Amino acid sequence: LAAASLVFAAGRKLYRRRRRHVVKVAALSLSEVEEKWSQIESLGNTEEVAGNCALLCCVQRQLGYMAAFHEGNVGAARVVSQAPALPLALSWNGAGQVYGTSIAGTADCTLLEHLLDCVERAAKDHRFPTPAPADVKDIVAQVSLLRSFADISESPLDWTPGLHGIWYSDGQQPQLVYLPQAVEELCRDDPDNAVQRILSMVQRRASSDAEEEDFRLPEGHVLYRFETTSGECPISTLPL
Repeated sequence: LAAASLVFAAGRKLYRRRRRHVVKVAALSLSEVEEKWSQIESLGNTEEVAGNCALLCCVQRQLGYMAAFHEGNVGAARVVSQAPALPLALSWNGAGQVYGTSIAGTADCTLLEHLLDCVERAAKDHRFPTPAPADVKDIVAQVSLLRSFADISESPLDWTPGLHGIWYSDGQQPQLVYLPQAVEELCRDDPDNAVQRILSMVQRRASSDAEEEDFRLPEGHVLYRFETTSGECPISTLPL
């Protein structure tokens, strides 16, 4: 996959308007994330939850919001409506092409509502092309549920490429997020320096005047590492 599908830069409003509700995107709370993960683990296999999320993304893309909302409430993927909202990342990937991405932190809603909001925002991601009709069948939804966050602002070397992703926040919203796969892809030519390379990218995002060898974040900004539980669903699973 292209690395661009696994790197997310944010800076959007904190409120997402939905048809029947408003999703309030909150600042990341590590204790809240862990509590919500405990609730989701009590519902069953978390990889299956991620796979169901990917399926619902395909349903919404092909059949619309209400079809996905119905399927997520009473259909085979109804576990998603029983789960609380989690930090997550969505990307639409084709044969060597990215067709949209979206990322979300925590929110005061269900995982279903959170997910469907992400699908809508990914559809409005104008950085990426619209697939030709003949290419739609090759598109895959990839959903990563983010977990095991740790604040490494004071110890930015304390993470492992390939296992951890990196989440850089201004204290309210994510500013730059690298999934574990993105780190591997971006640093494929020099894996031994992956940590320093990613930190340099974060540093440039935080302050263009900062010295790369002296990693510092502005006051109130935070650097987290995280792990992921991911699921995929080919859009060809549904009638085209």
